[in-house]
Amino acid sequence: MYIELQLFHLPDPHANLTQNVDTEFQLHFGVLVQKDARLLRDLRIMAYFKQCFSSDSNISTIKELAHALASHCPYEVPIASIKIRHLHCEVPSSEIFFSLNATIVGLAVDSEGPENLPSCLGLGIVRGIDIVKAMLYVITPVPHNSLEKVNVLLQGYIQIPSCLLQEQNAACERQTKTKLD
Repeated sequence: MYIELQLFHLPDPHANLTQNVDTEFQLHFGVLVQKDARLLRDLRIMAYFKQCFSSDSNISTIKELAHALASHCPYEVPIASIKIRHLHCEVPSSEIFFSLNATIVGLAVDSEGPENLPSCLGLGIVRGIDIVKAMLYVITPVPHNSLEKVNVLLQGYIQIPSCLLQEQNAACERQTKTKLD
C-alpha cells in the first residue's frame, strides 16, 4: 500500500530542542555524543511533538518534554468515526486496539480518488483507549480544525522514543500516588 504524504511538518518554533538535548547529554555523560540515525529520528519526533505546547512553555530538556506530554490533555476521538490501517502487517480484529495503544500513528483523511490513497495530515500519539466509552485519546500538534477531518489512523513502525515512555511511566506513577493519598 502506498500512502500519499502531504507536507505535515508544522513550523517548528522549538528547533533548539536538539541543541538542548546535546547539552543535556554532555552534562549527564560528560562527553559529546555522536548522533546516530536512531537518535536523530528520536530528536526529530520529540521536536515534532514539542509543537503541542506554546513557544513560551519553556520546555528545554527531554525530561521536561516527557513530563509535559504525560500531563497534556489529549483529544478524544470516537472509535466509530475512524478506520484503522496497519501499513506493514495484518492484525487480527481482536488485537487492533492493543496494537494501537501507546504508538505513533499517522492522522489521515481518506481520498476519493481512484487509488483511494489517504492524505496524512500529521502524527499523533495514541495515549490510551477506553473500550467502554469507545474513545481513543490522541496527543498531536495538528490543529483542531484539521483534526476534525481525520477519519483514518495509519499505524506503521514509527516508535515513541524510549526516553519519553520511561518518563511518561514515572509521571503516571506520581499522578497515581497523588490520587491515592
